[in-house]
Amino acid sequence: MADEVVPNSPPTQPSTTVEAPTPPENTNPNGSTLLTQSDTPPADVPPGDKPPEKVEAKPEEKPEAPVVPEKYEVKAPEGMELDSAAIEKLSPVFKKHNLSNEAVQEIVDAYSGHMGDSLKAQDAQFEAWLKTETKNNETALRTEFGSQYDTNIRSAQKAIGRFADASVKKVLDDTGLGSHPGMVKMFAKIGAMVREDSPALVPGQLNEGRKSTAQLLYGKTN
Repeated sequence: MADEVVPNSPPTQPSTTVEAPTPPENTNPNGSTLLTQSDTPPADVPPGDKPPEKVEAKPEEKPEAPVVPEKYEVKAPEGMELDSAAIEKLSPVFKKHNLSNEAVQEIVDAYSGHMGDSLKAQDAQFEAWLKTETKNNETALRTEFGSQYDTNIRSAQKAIGRFADASVKKVLDDTGLGSHPGMVKMFAKIGAMVREDSPALVPGQLNEGRKSTAQLLYGKTN
């Protein structure tokens, strides 16, 4: 029997395993990729430039504690009077918040300035009201007195000049009562009564001819 011919098998190649190259050891503890770097330069820093160095903040110096006095000694601004009772009453609050004498003085100055402005505004408002009220009262009295307006006003002014002292005139001016129709009519009547009851006097009749204010206002008295 003839020998069978067996095809030759391809030569067996030795098996070889290709391994990926081992990356060099990363010596950067902050990472070396865009996602792992934690200390990348700011985007606005040109390549090659170093980012600005971080400046450590110095610890803030604590201000000195204010000196709180046992008793506050403050002064009122010029032209104003200090409310000592109010300062004494508020002193516990000042001390609670550790306010120094200088701080309380600043508070007093600021508040006094505010009060001064408020008083000026009130004075201006009163003057405007008084001007309007006087004009309205004059209009009303002219309507009521008619042609006797000037005569009645002169009589009222003479009565004021004779019986009212400076303090009464000040009250009339400060309150605006000097233009009140009721007040004007009252003094106009007093002035007319004085004019009617003032006959020419002759020697020896001085006391008989002059009547008291009570007689002029209320008639005969016992």
